[in-house]
Amino acid sequence: MALHTIEEPDFQDPSVGYEYQVAEHGARFNPADVYFHTNVTEADEENDWSAAVVIDDAFDTHAQGYVQAGFFATHDAVTRDPVTGKLRVDSESIDRAWGPNVLYHVAVNPADINDRATMRKVRMVSSDLHTLPSYDKFEGTLSDTGRAHLGRILESGAELFEIAALAHSAAGSPEGIHEVVRSEVQRAYLADHPALQRSPLHPPEEWGFAIVTSTFDTFVSRWGRHNFTVIGDDVQIDDERVDSQRVALRPTILSPSRFFDNIYRSYTEETSISARRRLAEELVYMTEGIDDQLLPSDVRLARQQMIAAGVVGRKWSTAKKPQPEPSEQVLAGAETVSWEEPTIYNGATDVGRRRLARLERMHWVQRIDEVSSGADETGSFATELFGILHPDQVGGEEVYADFLASRRGFGQDYGNWVYLPWSQQLVHFPPEVDLRRLYTARNQHLVTREEQELLYTKNVFIAGMSVGSEIAAQLLMGGIGGTLAYADPDHLSPTNMGRVRAGFDHVGMSKVDLFARQVSARDPYLKQRQYRQAIDADTLETIPPKDRPDIIFDEVDDLPTKAMIRAYAAKYRIPVVMITDLGTASVIDIERYDLDENTKPFGGRLNPAEFASLLAGEASVEQIQEYRVRMFSELLATQPRLVASLRDLESHVLGGGIPQLGSTAALGGSIGATVARAILLGRELPAGRAIIDPERILALPVQNLGRAAINAS
Repeated sequence: MALHTIEEPDFQDPSVGYEYQVAEHGARFNPADVYFHTNVTEADEENDWSAAVVIDDAFDTHAQGYVQAGFFATHDAVTRDPVTGKLRVDSESIDRAWGPNVLYHVAVNPADINDRATMRKVRMVSSDLHTLPSYDKFEGTLSDTGRAHLGRILESGAELFEIAALAHSAAGSPEGIHEVVRSEVQRAYLADHPALQRSPLHPPEEWGFAIVTSTFDTFVSRWGRHNFTVIGDDVQIDDERVDSQRVALRPTILSPSRFFDNIYRSYTEETSISARRRLAEELVYMTEGIDDQLLPSDVRLARQQMIAAGVVGRKWSTAKKPQPEPSEQVLAGAETVSWEEPTIYNGATDVGRRRLARLERMHWVQRIDEVSSGADETGSFATELFGILHPDQVGGEEVYADFLASRRGFGQDYGNWVYLPWSQQLVHFPPEVDLRRLYTARNQHLVTREEQELLYTKNVFIAGMSVGSEIAAQLLMGGIGGTLAYADPDHLSPTNMGRVRAGFDHVGMSKVDLFARQVSARDPYLKQRQYRQAIDADTLETIPPKDRPDIIFDEVDDLPTKAMIRAYAAKYRIPVVMITDLGTASVIDIERYDLDENTKPFGGRLNPAEFASLLAGEASVEQIQEYRVRMFSELLATQPRLVASLRDLESHVLGGGIPQLGSTAALGGSIGATVARAILLGRELPAGRAIIDPERILALPVQNLGRAAINAS
């Protein structure tokens, strides 16, 4: 059964025994906690009847979280207890983390007992890794360094646990997970602290995760890359009931005793301002409740400086106002959030409405709703959509009334509410199908409906987000690509702004994050893959086969990287398009590796030995410059002012960059969208080079600088 045909389970539960559990059995581990926390084992059931409730709720919370995330492909992966009404993931083949060696941690928000989070820790028995539920899955995929790391843990006598479940309930918040992790990290850290004279009979803890890859990325962004040691390859769960496209597990080790050190180390090495802010907030949050004197000295000093500068740990707050901004002394004036994946809430479901209410209770948000307002007004969103879907019925009141009813009157429960964390805006969006019909309505019949739907199934990769940002923007507006992947390690500088659409308040922001905001604010349903580092062959090879590009735009400056992109494209038969701005001209180079395996890189302008030297990193700076000039030599004679400008390439006059006009970059973006549409729709477009120069088209006379101006420059 396909995932989208599964009805959402009813997450209402009878909450048997919770009044007793919260009031008597649960506890707040430190004053900063919002939740009541309970730790039990199966042995506790013999003496404490409420322990059974806690264990049932641990399984129920875990099941809710996985169903909510869409991890299951069929409904029978989860069962419901007919007596308690609680959910449970199949414990025979999918979730095997149960038994006498399991510690069940459940956190409950006393203000809303449906808001829960859980962690299950499975203790390794007798130094036997096979007693951990996921080890058998990973044993054959462990790397040599991963095996060595596990060996050192075993030799040290540390107590190894597998974190086998970490989830929040469907009506809950991810904040519950973070508080559970904080409480368990602090417990393990303090238990191992020498100042507290821990008994040698209780060795320090090490945690092993079989962590869902998407969750891994989130945790790394929160707690820093140094906190997570990957010890092997990703593994998919061998069960047809699990959606293998969504769920892959990554074997990872985390050391609670070094957790705070590793957040701080990640913070000091991070170059992104927004990421540094996030790590600073996490360091403050995760150390709340711990005596400063028990923290490592550098962590203690950094924490004190962060707090003095206004950094606030991620707190639950009912205040309807933004948190104060940290001072520039610590974060150089970073924005609240550079980019995070938006959260989509379905206002038509009970779960979605509860989550929306929780968001607005816990955070200051600005609601933006152009969908619900004026559904009956001429020229409104509703009448536009009606005209698109029923062009022959415009003016028909009865048909229009039925149309409104089919879409819930375009009220609050129509479509989705999307939270954009960087702007703290909660925006009402139409559902994906309606949104894209509106965006592409004026494409008809230049692009047919069938062609448009095909374009939304394609994967597009753009390397380089200066000129590439114009291409990406045109693809986004044209509905070209259901997945946009883009890469650029740089941050926006003032000299970029002649060809990148941004405000001065965006200077210093990652170019990738800048465009990610534009994508999410326009089409939150569009899938994005982002690369904030310089791409190399290894980076490209990490792209899963299902997300492999159908077309690549090469807009990087580095010639060896261009060669590497072409080697990857030739291997997987992917067309490459390179649009180069040369003065007033756009140069379009098309290489059809998808049609001809003998396609010559760079149109044959470099010989095989020269191309190989670029791939191997053996070409000298002088050779690379000579290759670059040769690739465009026939154009330089028609661009005398460009030749003069190139003399300033390394000077302050051009900010150290290649001379480019914003108008030429915009032209390149439009051409890029045209080329992409043609290739992806299978139109005949051979490999080759085309040059479009508006000045030549308009027959403008060639302008020379004059000798004095050239000498002066």
